[in-house]
Amino acid sequence: MTLAPVLRHKASSNAAEAKQIARLVPFVGLQDKGSDKENALAVAEAVDHLVVKLGLKSTLTEYKVPQTQEEMQAIAERATHSKEGENYNAVVEMVKGLY
Repeated sequence: MTLAPVLRHKASSNAAEAKQIARLVPFVGLQDKGSDKENALAVAEAVDHLVVKLGLKSTLTEYKVPQTQEEMQAIAERATHSKEGENYNAVVEMVKGLY
């Protein structure tokens, strides 16, 4: 559920991480798009498609996780081991998108 959003975040926020993710392009059967960021985003999209193809749950709602600000912040805190900062804020936003 979180792999594709995390890949998107890393592809968009860190060039070195985008480069590492982009290395997966040939292994997931994708064509090179010409930039690490675009390739990394394509890998994230491929992960999304795989989740759908496998019929896996893909939202926090499907797992009956309460959609409250407190719950979103708690998830972000557990993921980042922090209660503040740019990375924490990005994860809170990512979690909002998982409902």
